[in-house]
Amino acid sequence: MHISEKVKDRISNIFGEMGIYYYDLVDDSSFFAGNCDVFPSMGIAKFVVMIEVFQQIEEGRLHLTDSYVWKKKPPFAIPTAEYEENVGILDFLHEGLQLTLEDLLYLMIVISDNSAFNILLTKVGMENVNSTMKKLGLVHTSVGCLLFEWDERRPEKDNYHSVREIGSLLKRLYRKQLVSTSASEKMLRLMTYHQRRENISFLANNKISVAHQTGFDLHCLHEAVIVLCEHPFLLCMSANKVDVKNAEYIMKDVIRLCYEASMTEGV
Repeated sequence: MHISEKVKDRISNIFGEMGIYYYDLVDDSSFFAGNCDVFPSMGIAKFVVMIEVFQQIEEGRLHLTDSYVWKKKPPFAIPTAEYEENVGILDFLHEGLQLTLEDLLYLMIVISDNSAFNILLTKVGMENVNSTMKKLGLVHTSVGCLLFEWDERRPEKDNYHSVREIGSLLKRLYRKQLVSTSASEKMLRLMTYHQRRENISFLANNKISVAHQTGFDLHCLHEAVIVLCEHPFLLCMSANKVDVKNAEYIMKDVIRLCYEASMTEGV
């Protein structure tokens, strides 16, 4: 059975919304599987904001050495009464801590710190992020709010992404065509340090290098990954309104299936 058919078969019984985009970085072949392409972004928005940070660095408007003094107050910090399991590490650190822009990038990408995201998004500006996405040809991927500030009455103010569009960004990143060669190399390296590895446990256990970003909430799960194996490929997988544990099992299986196919048959 062809790999695209194997993936479609694996997700055929999913209850909820799921979209999977695969791109073979050697053969330039691809496929999409699932019933949905656009999703609330959660952590995937951090990848998008990182791009804008490096865009502004490239333009000379920001510098990795720029300093920021940590202020424990909304919208950057989460009120103590609202702490939950995915609160950022910054929220536990002392006020007045001096950080650099590079520190904030590492916090946002490596450990997916939500407060670092809020600081960086505020620094670069939502309009600038969305303008850059439009210039890159993206029409469904945008940011509309800080994390934990979404408005259920106005869902259009949330952060959204298309799995196909995120795939196009990852393809440019791999080919060092995102912002600049130097910026692409730095962003790719940052993403190889990302520590949420539940979805890619098969690859991690087999010491296969990846660059990726994740996102999750009670009923959604996202994985955007470049698999840097002998036959490199990328996968963008998103699920919403699902049993997250079931979606995680599916994503693990899809990654394994795609890796095995990449080493034998390709797409």
